[in-house]
Amino acid sequence: LPSISLSMEQSVRLDTIRAQEGSLIQARNWGWTAVLWVVVFIFALLRGGKGGTSLIPGLTCEKPLYWGLFAINLFVLLTATAVLRSQTLSRAEEKTALGHKPLEGDLHWDRRTTALYPALCVFAGVAAGLLGIGGGMVIGPLLVELGCLPQPIAATSAYVVFITATSGLAQVYIMGLVPGDYAIVFSCCGVLATFLGQSVVDYVVKKYKKDAIVVLVIGFIMMVALVLMTYDGVMQIIYATSFGFTRLC
Repeated sequence: LPSISLSMEQSVRLDTIRAQEGSLIQARNWGWTAVLWVVVFIFALLRGGKGGTSLIPGLTCEKPLYWGLFAINLFVLLTATAVLRSQTLSRAEEKTALGHKPLEGDLHWDRRTTALYPALCVFAGVAAGLLGIGGGMVIGPLLVELGCLPQPIAATSAYVVFITATSGLAQVYIMGLVPGDYAIVFSCCGVLATFLGQSVVDYVVKKYKKDAIVVLVIGFIMMVALVLMTYDGVMQIIYATSFGFTRLC
């Protein structure tokens, strides 16, 4: 009887975890996202840069305080990553102990992958910043390589883009670097294009029952971006007097 009771308790606990992870209302994850968004946003305003002045009078890139704020921001983000890694690893180990069997497309979380995947995301973010493209465009192919299913890949990429785009937009808007009329026009175009594109892809996927269409769309976008970036680079080499290398400050 005790073993039967324990087995039932394990089953109930596993079902509870699955229900929480499958729910559309991810309060804990949204909470972490909001906290990190605010942290990055505040430190960006304090440092200034990219044509905007710092909230701290007289603060420039040459001063130690600027790099001190950068180091503190980096430390906070690394600490949050470590905490989230610990929570993810603990949840994965608990599910394994309860008898959970990974499904197709599930990421396998262990001590190695919980350190490797965030490191790859950092690399993807740095690469996206250097190349001037959205971080979600780099995360998508990475998740494909890790074996994720197309729908979660599209949702995750969109979520990443939403976080970085809203944070950057709020920063430049407060600094007065965004013309209001341009912002409204491009925002409306972006929302309409996203809705139209998502509706078309959903219709095609349901009609032909081919989830790989999402991967093909991501690949096509990556290919277009590669061609345009190559063209832009060649034109800069031919006609530009500067290759983009400037002083750090």
